[in-house]
Amino acid sequence: MSQEPTFNGVPLSQMNEQMRFEYNKLKEIENDLAESQNVCSVFTEAQFRRQGLPLLSGMLDGTFNEETWTAYVGSPFVPLQIVDDADNSKLLFTIPALLNTGRSLITVDGEPSLSDETEYIRRQVDVIATVGETQMYKMIDYTLTGIENMSLAENSVRAKYIIDLLNWIFRRYGVGGQLPYPEGLVEYVDKITGGKNTATAAETSVQAPAQTQPIVGIGDGEDY
Repeated sequence: MSQEPTFNGVPLSQMNEQMRFEYNKLKEIENDLAESQNVCSVFTEAQFRRQGLPLLSGMLDGTFNEETWTAYVGSPFVPLQIVDDADNSKLLFTIPALLNTGRSLITVDGEPSLSDETEYIRRQVDVIATVGETQMYKMIDYTLTGIENMSLAENSVRAKYIIDLLNWIFRRYGVGGQLPYPEGLVEYVDKITGGKNTATAAETSVQAPAQTQPIVGIGDGEDY
């Protein structure tokens, strides 16, 4: 007989409406994370040079098309692994899910929003009667400040990593041009990471092979 799940020490059958809502919400997040782990699209280097690289190079002249890139990869939420032409078990590098920016402070289609989380916190103020008004205000203020700082740091580190990686790819294949950093990004990321966030060939290639996701190439019947 399986044990009844608990949340904060309270069995599922004894949860009130608020606790059940929080429990179900956490389970949804957990399931989403589990489904996204070790799932990716895979192309050989030749396929990438023929299709993916021209798409990525559009970032240099402003012609990058998100819908076309998503169709190429197969999903906006999975990374793209590039493998050796002769040995498909040899991973050359991995491009993260470029259009999945993670948890943001505003609502983005298909992505969780931290603003939704903070609004939920505000709605719970009147149900926590054991905390005084001043203390509750401080708790919410600290929580929202922490969420904002966490989101800024997380997205900034990710942005610099992706720019470094794409520039490395452009150099690798002789594509003219490099993506510039937004003003202040390098200094901010170096400050919070100690200057340890530069993408290199070693960092991008030493990764465990992931489960492939079925994909279809764009306008090229010779892909398979």
